[in-house]
Amino acid sequence: MRLFTFLWALLLLPAIGMAQSGNEGFVEPPAGEPTDYYYLSDELRLHDFGFMARNVREIQFYFTDGNDVYMRDLIDYGGYLKGTFDKISGKLSFPNGQAVEQVQFGVGSKMQTIFFAELDPVTNTPMAGNMTLQVKEQGGRKVISATPGMEYALYYVKDGKNILYKQARNPSFVEKSVFDSFSGSARYTYTDNLYGSGNADRSITCTAVDRTIFLKGLEELFGDAWAHATVIDDNGGRALFIPTNQYLGNYSAVEDFVLVSGAATSDHSLNTEGYTGLKLPMAFDAGSKTYKCVADKKDFFGAADVHANGKREWATIYENVVIYLPENIVGTATGVKRVNASAGTKAADNLYYDLQGRATTAPVRGVYIHGGKKVVVK
Repeated sequence: MRLFTFLWALLLLPAIGMAQSGNEGFVEPPAGEPTDYYYLSDELRLHDFGFMARNVREIQFYFTDGNDVYMRDLIDYGGYLKGTFDKISGKLSFPNGQAVEQVQFGVGSKMQTIFFAELDPVTNTPMAGNMTLQVKEQGGRKVISATPGMEYALYYVKDGKNILYKQARNPSFVEKSVFDSFSGSARYTYTDNLYGSGNADRSITCTAVDRTIFLKGLEELFGDAWAHATVIDDNGGRALFIPTNQYLGNYSAVEDFVLVSGAATSDHSLNTEGYTGLKLPMAFDAGSKTYKCVADKKDFFGAADVHANGKREWATIYENVVIYLPENIVGTATGVKRVNASAGTKAADNLYYDLQGRATTAPVRGVYIHGGKKVVVK
C-alpha cells in the first residue's frame, strides 16, 4: 500500500502544487523573502472524523514598507493571501474570496479553482468582507491573534453553488523563533510489524509551550508533522498522553492521513472505538535526566489512511512504544521541577539544561531551562 500511495502521490503532485502566477485571479507572489515566520495550530475538519488537531504548521508573512501584507499557507497547499495592515490599530485584513489554488479531484477530472474565505459557522457558507487578525507589538516582536472560534475554509464553485472543500477553526499563532528556542530531542523506540520494518530506535524533536508537549516525527511517513501531548495524573503517578485523531498530512486531494490510536485487525482496517489516545506511564531516570514513558503492549498508534470515499485502513501501526523525554521538557509542561520521583530525588539541584537537554552546573552564554523556566545567560 505504501508504494502504491507514493506513486499515486507523484501522479497527482502537478495537480495540487502551488498555482502559477499566470493564472487569472491568483495573488502574485511577493518579492523577496518573508519578513516574519509563525507556527499555526488549528483544528481541521476531515470527512466523518469531524474536527481534529492540526499542529504547528509554518506560516509566512510578508510585511511591506506600505500597507500591503501577504500571508502564505494559512490552510493548505502554500497559496498566498493578500491583505492590508493598519499600523495604528494593528489590524490585518484579508479579503474573502481570494483564489489560492487549482485542484484536480482524481485523474482525468476537471481542474477546480479553490477559493479562501472566512466561514459563517451558523450557515456554513463563505462570508463577505474581510477576515481580520490582530497584531500587537511586545518586546519588539509581533504577536498575532485571531478572534476566538474563528472558522475559515477553502471552497470551489460547481453548478453555481459554493462547495466546501476544507474547513478549519480556532487558529493559534506562535512566533517560530520563540517556539524553536525551546526545542530539544527525545529518544523514541517502537515496533512496526505491519510492513515488516521491525524495531526502530530514533531521535525525534520535542518542545513544551504553555503546558503542552509537542513531538515532531512520531509517524515516520510524515516526519515533519507535529503531534501534541500532555502530562496527566495516572493512578498516583504521571503519564504522557497523546490524544487520538491528530492530522498528519495528505498525499492527494482525496486521501489524508491521521494519527490515531486503536487496535489492529487481520485485514488492517481501523478499530478505534473507545480509544481517546495513547497513554504512556512515566518514570524518572536520575542517571539520564529523562522520563521513560512506556505504552502498554496491547495499545497501538499509527497513521490512518483516510479516503474521501469513506475507505479507511492502517498505513502504519506502531506497538511497544517508548519515549524518553528530557526532564526540562516535562518540567516546562507541568510547572513542576520533577514529577513522579522518589522523595530522595526531589531535592532542589543547581542543574541547567541546554536546548538539547544536556545538564550543566556552570552554564555559559546561551538559552537554558532551569526549574522549568527559560533562562538566558549573558
